[in-house]
Amino acid sequence: MPDRLLFVAILLAGFCGQLHAGNLQVNGGELDVGSTLGCSALSVGPSARLTGIGTITGTVHVAGVVSPGQGSGTNIGTLTVNGSVSFLPGSIFECHAENHTSLDNLVVVNSANGTCAVYVTRSPTAIPLHQSIITGNPASVYSSFSIAGTNSAHWRLEEGGSRNLLVTSLSGDGDGDSLPDWWEMDNFSSRTAASATADADGDLMNNRSEYVAGTDPLDKTSLLAIASAGRSASSDFVLSWHSVSNRTYCIKRTNDVINGFSAPVVSNIAASPPMNTYTDLVGTAQQYFYKVGVQE
Repeated sequence: MPDRLLFVAILLAGFCGQLHAGNLQVNGGELDVGSTLGCSALSVGPSARLTGIGTITGTVHVAGVVSPGQGSGTNIGTLTVNGSVSFLPGSIFECHAENHTSLDNLVVVNSANGTCAVYVTRSPTAIPLHQSIITGNPASVYSSFSIAGTNSAHWRLEEGGSRNLLVTSLSGDGDGDSLPDWWEMDNFSSRTAASATADADGDLMNNRSEYVAGTDPLDKTSLLAIASAGRSASSDFVLSWHSVSNRTYCIKRTNDVINGFSAPVVSNIAASPPMNTYTDLVGTAQQYFYKVGVQE
């Protein structure tokens, strides 16, 4: 049986037509899906690679390498799985970026989860990016995915609001304005078009504050502010604000706005998008003014 499975792996390397199978196990070589592959379950062994720009229908278990695109190398592409993908310990996901919007992507109709090392490369001429590399659904979990490789310090993984896995370039601030190049490109289509102190949308948050908070610098309705405040049924004081994933918040209060706000009364509040709430038990005794902030 092991010899037969190895033969199947070699036979399917470079596969580009249509195939429908039951349980398929690839123990070695490269399975390059260029069109449609239907199966109950596909297992990619520790010594095997899964590549391609086609569509797999079925459940995929990965112990080896997944590298979307047109075979090995730097040919950008999207691999789609109409099912779930489970990454086993020791598995690898490879992604190459040609520019700040063109990069390899895995689209998973159902959930993507497991433990996986992510290796990211980019063209020497590619500018910094902040893009999705795995598109999943709300059941996807990426907490055990981690950046690996010799350039791991240049990248960060984060979970998007729709349970996408995003990769962000941490290097690059060409004009030295404390706004990353990728952020300026995403929002202003230029690495030098914005300044940290400008307020492009007139919402009283400057561009630097918008970047830190994860809000839209071109939408005046997208800002960090208390959305609602009031007493609960038990007379506690409840604050609510719109939150953004991968942010940490603090709350300040004062009974004298002329003298401003002092140190936070509570810090390290993890984001729970789309809305965070905080209940102040001490603040029910008298009138207070509140302010929400995001921690860097």
